[in-house]
Amino acid sequence: MDRDTKGTRRRAGTAQAPPRKPKRVKTESAPTAHAAVVSEVAGPHPRHARPTASECTAAVLHLAEMHGLPSVSRDPSSKVDPTISGDCAQEEDSSILDALVQTILSQNTTDVQSHKGFADLQAAYPTWDAVRKAPPAKIEAVVKSCGLAEIKVARIQAILNTLHTEHGECTLEHLRRESESVVKEQLTRFKGVGPKTAACVLMFAMKRPEFPVDTHVWRISKQLGWVPAKATRESTYEHMNLRVPDALKFDLHCLLVTHGKRCSTCAANGRPRFEPLGPCPLATLKRTGPEGAREEMLKRLQALRSQIGDAPRFEPDTSLEKKAIKSER
Repeated sequence: MDRDTKGTRRRAGTAQAPPRKPKRVKTESAPTAHAAVVSEVAGPHPRHARPTASECTAAVLHLAEMHGLPSVSRDPSSKVDPTISGDCAQEEDSSILDALVQTILSQNTTDVQSHKGFADLQAAYPTWDAVRKAPPAKIEAVVKSCGLAEIKVARIQAILNTLHTEHGECTLEHLRRESESVVKEQLTRFKGVGPKTAACVLMFAMKRPEFPVDTHVWRISKQLGWVPAKATRESTYEHMNLRVPDALKFDLHCLLVTHGKRCSTCAANGRPRFEPLGPCPLATLKRTGPEGAREEMLKRLQALRSQIGDAPRFEPDTSLEKKAIKSER
């Protein structure tokens, strides 16, 4: 018996076995022009590096050409799709509790019905304490147009009773000095208040940079490839809220909601709620993806400047382009 260099016995005259090849370690291939780059952003889909800032900007510019820019919709002279006025009606200054109740009433119903129900409620009961003390059946009769009146009224009165017990009055204004995370924690502790409802309150009533995801935003985000095909509505909210630039959240949210109701391509089952205004302006983005988004963004930016003017939530100048480019590096 002989010994090899490592001291292992082997039979004399037999050939020594060739050394084993080291195991190959799988590594990520370098991203190509058409490959998704691994994102450093945390969240439910950290490896899904879309939408890019340029994609978000291009989407706002494309949609605003058709529907107008939501952040200037209160200007009577602006050319804005009237549907946006309904989608973004809560933009008007209102209390946090007003916005919360209005959002609860809007669940699983149309904007027209929820707005009517909220207006009728305010007319019948001018204070929230009056709503808290009223017999549930009488409140249900007032907001019947919103649907699921019994469930919604029970939840609203439970919230009002909790606030009265904790603060001696029916108010949520103390949340204005709190961070977004605290506001979400305080709101979602109430039954019937989920991430979307809390995000709506933050964006509309508190003017915070939030990106609510309703059924239209969820569906179109999937169509554009901005979230994985199996993304849930909750994971889509978490992902999009991290990736959409703060300066674009309000406009992009309202535009996607409005467009989802007016586009035969983007509407659920191809059946828009309102008459389409023309070919889908997002078709180009669906074809080109993130590679063509920046070119489209720059092309549309100049064309839209004359329309949006000095929009308070939008920056129609090169600073927006610089922000988009910087956030993609």
